[in-house]
Amino acid sequence: MRDADVDARLMRAIFSAGGRGWAFGEGGSIYTTHDSGVSWTKLQAPTRYLLLGGSFVDENSGWLVGAGATILRTSDGGDTWIHASLPAATNVRFNSTSFVDARLGWAVGSGGAIYHTVNGGRSWQSQVSNVGTDLLDVKFLDAFEGWAVGDEGTILHTNDGGLRWTIDQSGTPHALERIFFADRSHGWAVGFGGTIISYDTSNRRTEAPKLR
Repeated sequence: MRDADVDARLMRAIFSAGGRGWAFGEGGSIYTTHDSGVSWTKLQAPTRYLLLGGSFVDENSGWLVGAGATILRTSDGGDTWIHASLPAATNVRFNSTSFVDARLGWAVGSGGAIYHTVNGGRSWQSQVSNVGTDLLDVKFLDAFEGWAVGDEGTILHTNDGGLRWTIDQSGTPHALERIFFADRSHGWAVGFGGTIISYDTSNRRTEAPKLR
């Protein structure tokens, strides 16, 4: 890995279908690969804050989020990064972001924060989540339907692009850290205590056996 910072902990990695990838984490560290991870190059980032989540809709358009109300966007695959415009006095640790195309995206974070952009991440506006727990991951299936998960087994669901978020019962007190959907009918959330929760369109949500 070229120009690697051996003291920086990388938190997550994102890959495109063509083998382009990005890894990011502490101290604003961002690395990219063009060969499916065989080699990596360090990118210049305009922040020293911890980066925790990211989303790319193609090999050029992407967004990274993190501590210190950080939201970065790029339109050239990460060669240059620009800070997003946020409402005054925003002090959120953003944990995750989800984009459905190059314009529409959401970011979630501490204290139940949910922010939405309609212009590719240039500016963001808050949405009402109706919870005060930290939100750790978000996934939108299209411009309307989305899910967010977080501390204390929090699951939120929207069918109108986040204008209204409803609290869904998870059946667990454990923090849910990641959510994934194979398609609109089948999804999973995982978290502390070996918790795995599955979802299907029958509206039955079950907690899988905890890992030992």
